[in-house]
Amino acid sequence: ERRTDNLVPANIVAGLKAARQTMFWDSGDRIQAVRQFPDQADLYLYASKVADPNSLAIAKRATAVLKSYDDLRERSQNLQLQFNIALFILTLAIVGAAVVIALNVADRLVEPVGKLVDASRRVTAGDLSARVPVSSARDEVGTLSHAFNRMTGQLERQRQELVDANAQI
Repeated sequence: ERRTDNLVPANIVAGLKAARQTMFWDSGDRIQAVRQFPDQADLYLYASKVADPNSLAIAKRATAVLKSYDDLRERSQNLQLQFNIALFILTLAIVGAAVVIALNVADRLVEPVGKLVDASRRVTAGDLSARVPVSSARDEVGTLSHAFNRMTGQLERQRQELVDANAQI
């Protein structure tokens, strides 16, 4: 067993203990690596190899390229997440707008029918002067409203004629 204080810098040892992986570094003319043995708290494997400066420069460039790639990949994932969130919010907004529009259209369709029902109840109660507004649209509800108003008008006239005839008798 040899002490590694003089071979392994303190920051490498700290990183090794924190990351539990192999740590690499170079000291100018050599590449060095150290790794902790599994299930052994104080047992490390240290390796060192003399390397020419060109190889070290290539290794540094490769490390820099790899870091750049990792940074780009992380940024890409962040952008993809932001895009998905924006798409989700846009989808919610579109669905919300569709619901609001559908409710407004349903109210416009149901309102004339509701007025017709109210007028029918008034006629049932004996108020033959009940009328419903006739829409300018030539649809089924407009036709029904027009027919209802004509019917109540006829009923009101016939009733008045019967009251007048009864008064004369």
